Amino acid sequence: MISGEDVEDIAQGWVDEFSVDPYVLRARGMDSWFRLDDLIHNQPQDALLVFERVAEIELINWTLEGFAIGPVRAFLMLHGERFDKELSAIRSRNNAFDEMHQLATDGL
Repeated sequence: MISGEDVEDIAQGWVDEFSVDPYVLRARGMDSWFRLDDLIHNQPQDALLVFERVAEIELINWTLEGFAIGPVRAFLMLHGERFDKELSAIRSRNNAFDEMHQLATDGL
């Protein structure tokens, strides 16, 4: 089980890296992206905790959309049916995650 500190670290790191103007040329730190991707593939229950934490953070549209079509969509493709109940619970508690889920499912 992932610690609360790790959930916060991954969530905030992902948001910080992907909240920067995408048109500014710079190296992007990817540690949080890789850590979340690893959770999605190997510990999906823990990835849900990160998803919920990210959805609690005030996000710019760019970040919300990127999180939806990136990690959330990958999760749905790999584990969507298995974790449907858990995803529905998060959606009912958090409007931002509900929006992310809707964006992630568009085109699937």
